[in-house]
Amino acid sequence: MTVKDCICYSDKEILFTKLSNRFQKQNCVERKTFYSLLDNIEKRIPEDINGKLVIRKIEEDGSLDTFWIDSNGYDYSLMFMRWNDLLGLHIDEDTLKIFDMPLIASCALWEMTWFGYKEDDMIRYEEESFNSDLDDAEITSINDLLNDE
Repeated sequence: MTVKDCICYSDKEILFTKLSNRFQKQNCVERKTFYSLLDNIEKRIPEDINGKLVIRKIEEDGSLDTFWIDSNGYDYSLMFMRWNDLLGLHIDEDTLKIFDMPLIASCALWEMTWFGYKEDDMIRYEEESFNSDLDDAEITSINDLLNDE
């Protein structure tokens, strides 16, 4: 099962409630925005990448850590991951055994929407963050490296 499958097959009202509960300390997601996001996701064709979405409970405080692992077992943050890539991740078998689909889907949506409810919001934030930390010489050097490949 992919992340997209999990989101699309989850009961929408339960998913909305779980996602709203996660946003409790921030601005609560509006129902209209939520359903617009789901429409966007349902229309997407996810990338078939070689990785798995994993959710683990952090024992110290009971919070959930959501990340992805590649075929070599290396784990990565979901921050700035393109949505089609994230939606194409398969869900780790242990994660499916421990957590229900709406909770898994809400964790994925939480990560996807951290910077806004459109992928462009995340991309814009990534570019602003990346560019603000580098000077012009570093950007030129990185661009040169990318163009050499």
